[in-house]
Amino acid sequence: MRVGLFGAGRLAGAILDRLGDSVVWQVTRQSPPPDPVDVAIEASSGAAVDSHLEWALEHDVDLVIASTDWDTTGLVERVAERIGGVVAPNLSPTVALLERLCGVLGGWCGLDAQRDLFLVEQHHARKRDAPSGTAKLLARTLVQACAHKEVWVVPPPARPLRPHELSVAAIRSGAGASSHLIGIEAPGERLLVQHEARDLTAYAQGALLAARWLHGRTGVYPFSAVIRETIDPLFLENQP
Repeated sequence: MRVGLFGAGRLAGAILDRLGDSVVWQVTRQSPPPDPVDVAIEASSGAAVDSHLEWALEHDVDLVIASTDWDTTGLVERVAERIGGVVAPNLSPTVALLERLCGVLGGWCGLDAQRDLFLVEQHHARKRDAPSGTAKLLARTLVQACAHKEVWVVPPPARPLRPHELSVAAIRSGAGASSHLIGIEAPGERLLVQHEARDLTAYAQGALLAARWLHGRTGVYPFSAVIRETIDPLFLENQP
């Protein structure tokens, strides 16, 4: 499989290290790709996604989109059945598992109005978007699963949080990778579930999985679809 890579940052570097000789070209946001490939991975920036998607459609190249902070409106209609696309605000397979767990945590919280949810994410100080794309994905999953939550918000300073709102906090500091913490507050107890990325190894692994899975498919998929066959049996086989 021949892979093209958009981007020259930390994530793109980790993907390049993982995929090795499978990457036949790597270009920055400004440089046009030299040749069509089987699958391209967009790991540059949200501002470049639109032009790189247009290139992929023009050259019939499947595209894994790992960049965040871009407008997905009309993406499904734009791609249709022309190429395959994976939208992955986070390429870690373990974060995909966390997304699945958020559905369970939100459902559990929704069974009792005295239970409350919160989400805290932390990234390096140079990250531009806040909350992160991963935090937004997890927050949407929690809200959809919880019967008494309707929307996620970054708490406004001028008023208290409303009962139907899920509180999401974003921290920007240091130069490390990332952390996402989901909590349930309940009378007399607290449940915390946290994912910490020590480096970008897992994201590069996920990029390879997504590229292999996507090639030959058409339509737009979330990254969770890539590893669904791995995760689903865990929930079925481990029932008491």
